[in-house]
Amino acid sequence: TPYTQIALFPWQKVERHLRLGYLIEEPGDENGEGEEEKWSPPWWSSIVTGASNVWNWYDLNVNQRMYSILDQSRIGGQNLINLIDITQYQALQAQNAPADYMREYIFLVQEPGLPADGPITAGLLAMSAVAPSGDPFSPVGAELADLIAQREIRVSFIMSGGGASPWTNRIFLADRYINHSEIETPAGAGLLAHELTHSLQREFDDPLYWPSGEPRLSQPRSRLVGDSTNYMEVLAYIVGGTVEYDLLSAELSDPTISVDRRRFINSRLVDISNDLATLTNDDAVNANRYIVKQYNHVDVYRKNYIVEMGVVDHRIPDGGWEHWLSEMGLSDNAINHVHNIAATGNLEHIDPNLIDPNTGQYSTPTPTPSVTPTTSTTPTSTPPPSPTPTPSPTPTPTPTSTPTHTSTPPPTDESGSGT
Repeated sequence: TPYTQIALFPWQKVERHLRLGYLIEEPGDENGEGEEEKWSPPWWSSIVTGASNVWNWYDLNVNQRMYSILDQSRIGGQNLINLIDITQYQALQAQNAPADYMREYIFLVQEPGLPADGPITAGLLAMSAVAPSGDPFSPVGAELADLIAQREIRVSFIMSGGGASPWTNRIFLADRYINHSEIETPAGAGLLAHELTHSLQREFDDPLYWPSGEPRLSQPRSRLVGDSTNYMEVLAYIVGGTVEYDLLSAELSDPTISVDRRRFINSRLVDISNDLATLTNDDAVNANRYIVKQYNHVDVYRKNYIVEMGVVDHRIPDGGWEHWLSEMGLSDNAINHVHNIAATGNLEHIDPNLIDPNTGQYSTPTPTPSVTPTTSTTPTSTPPPSPTPTPSPTPTPTPTSTPTHTSTPPPTDESGSGT
């Protein structure tokens, strides 16, 4: 009965959610044995999630009218917001995670100054590595690492993938990246650069174009787990892709790498240069569509697209990507370096008709078969010669991409983040 469910409501678990920000459950039976079962929301999540409608109404009809008088009018409902966040946010699955696990994987802090024991220091050092000439392999990576070294960043290694946290100055990374040998790789450093770009973006604290990551309960989009935009992702992919490109290019100078590795690097460099050519083009709306197309499996990007296509400026700020990278702290030299790589790639125009405006789903265009005209001939005693077959062209592989937790530059999970 409803009374029984209320009596059995797991208040202690909810309280833990509010403190940790995550639903933690351990697969298997109570002894830690058995097969892992697919996680599903608890029975009470719909009750808590349903409270979002009440809160949205309250925020719109009460809070919005109080903002000019009381700037902190949302604080009283913060616990409710956090509780709703948890039931809607993708969570780690372990029920009584030991204290050392929390300390070593979840509640980590990257202190300013690149400390030797910092959770992401190895990745930041890889981003800022210098060539024998003394110049950094990656001008963008070196400058980004310097900017982050002046800040405190909270890090959680709790995902199978990776993504920017919805909260300011916190990033989420796959648990494998706690291993320095993983985060030092070109792909790992590129992922890290992507997520750290989001941290810099959130400092703009512009609720329309550069949301801070706090819950947003007003237009153009109500988001309980941190608002984000696809244009934020465009810039993050520019930065992360450039860092990965530079470090892969540096690796090519190593004569000991295998033939397969060299082949992979050359292929990856082409992919990244094409990405940058499209993302840095003046058509920022097309760049947003490219993100949706390349990472169509990312739910956040699809949902952002649905909302943003209904907004006049699509939540794309004026100024262009160069201006906003400069605002984040990158120099003209770093920005020109991005231009130079992009100039070697090919721009891809995304047909807007291939993205469903109601779902954000991208549909691969079906090639129109060519029709070979036929001619009638009058039979003769000598059969006509057989036509020489025309070889079919080798199909161009459809570009693929993987989320932020793979060897390609990652998108932000919702964060956000966002990816």
